[in-house]
Amino acid sequence: MTMYWEQHKCPECGEPPVATVESLEGLAQLEPEEEGGGFTYGGYTEVEWDAQRTQRDEDGKDALQCENRHLWYSLRLLAPRVDTLPRIVIEVSKGAVTKVTSDVPVEVRVLDFDTEEKVPVFVTVTLDPTYVAEVGSEGGG
Repeated sequence: MTMYWEQHKCPECGEPPVATVESLEGLAQLEPEEEGGGFTYGGYTEVEWDAQRTQRDEDGKDALQCENRHLWYSLRLLAPRVDTLPRIVIEVSKGAVTKVTSDVPVEVRVLDFDTEEKVPVFVTVTLDPTYVAEVGSEGGG
């Protein structure tokens, strides 16, 4: 599973994360001492991997660590961070939208006053990246 974080560089050194900080549950083997009724660790721990969880702060941000062992917390994102603004071009001629071009998915809603019913209606066109919608064309994407 690909993961993305809001702060994807260490705030101290600028390096990317190399690890999430995890909490694990395990069953550490115990050995009874021959005298006194006490126990010592037996040298083996069975890790419950299904119980492994990323440590988070009180705001739900993941604990991350860079190669320099700096620790910071960042919000996990569902998609990669976009550092540039999307480009949407709307061409207008004689006061009317004639063409819409987009490099990101976008829903365009055009309020159409020129209908047979003489009632304004919204015409919705969903654009996939790099899709061009000509006003008056059917559908989109």
